[in-house]
Amino acid sequence: MFPPSNDTGHQSHWSSGAQPDDVAYIGTFSKVLTPALRIGYLLVPPPLREPIERLKRFSDYHTSWPTQQALAILLSEGHLDRHIRRMRHHYAHKRQVLKDTLAPIAHLAQLCGLDAGLHAYLELRADLDAHCVAQDAQARGILVSTIDTCYMGTPDRNGLLLGYGGLSAQDVVRGALILREVIEQQAGSV
Repeated sequence: MFPPSNDTGHQSHWSSGAQPDDVAYIGTFSKVLTPALRIGYLLVPPPLREPIERLKRFSDYHTSWPTQQALAILLSEGHLDRHIRRMRHHYAHKRQVLKDTLAPIAHLAQLCGLDAGLHAYLELRADLDAHCVAQDAQARGILVSTIDTCYMGTPDRNGLLLGYGGLSAQDVVRGALILREVIEQQAGSV
């Protein structure tokens, strides 16, 4: 049995005692480039290479040759690595802007999670109603999701998911200021 891993650092399984030949790595370029690319990768131990290649040919004979060549150039010349570093910096800046703008209400809501990515989780104080905050924010033009949309059952948290990937830093500030006002208003009424 080969546990799949998307651990890009390739550390978690090896540090837990698994050997490189015991792990299959699977991934996609959809998140770092574009979903339209539709190219993924699978790194498997040598005993699985031939059966996997046969299955690939059977299920999807080939990926566009020009697309493969363009991706190969991006990889071999370091363009993809530079793009990823640039985007990490870009989104980290937006995250910091969000964090700074919400800092005055840290006693009401804490920004949680990694300082990376396109979304953030805002943990609300237990007495605040995430659904009311989301509704009031939407009435003011700000769309956020409650955390319960991520749960099949009853959530063990009270908070909001904030997406900022497609926004400018100015829009992040504008949205966070409105959200901050909504949370402060609700806190004042409880």
